[in-house]
Amino acid sequence: MKIITKDITTIDDIMLMVDSFRLKLGGDIDLYKIYRKLLKCDVKLSKPVLYSFWNKIIFGKGRFSRKPFQYRIPIKIEEEYFEKFSLLFNSNVDELFIGKNAELVKNRIIALVNLYQTKLAYKKPLRIRRTKAELEKEKNDNNL
Repeated sequence: MKIITKDITTIDDIMLMVDSFRLKLGGDIDLYKIYRKLLKCDVKLSKPVLYSFWNKIIFGKGRFSRKPFQYRIPIKIEEEYFEKFSLLFNSNVDELFIGKNAELVKNRIIALVNLYQTKLAYKKPLRIRRTKAELEKEKNDNNL
């Protein structure tokens, strides 16, 4: 058994955390599908955004200034998704790191999951502008 003694201290640590989580996420097909729908983009393209997000959260560095929820397309998400997502994320952090920043990340993901859960439960669906082709594609994808 490997004993973890390192905290998250560099951007390389953030990249390891994000990349290893995404690999684990791919092992749960249901979680992965929801994750992709929420991102509404090529998952590979979201990596720099996620690196920037966690860099800003942990080290206060970078230029991440988005409001993540405003970019998400509301879809029906069961409560169990949020629990599975946060458990998977936090177990990934636990496998890699120990320390103040690791705890910060785990607490932040729980806060974010709670925020998303609340917004999806109590807010009207957010509307974003999409092209007619994108709407047709979504309609066809949902009919499969």
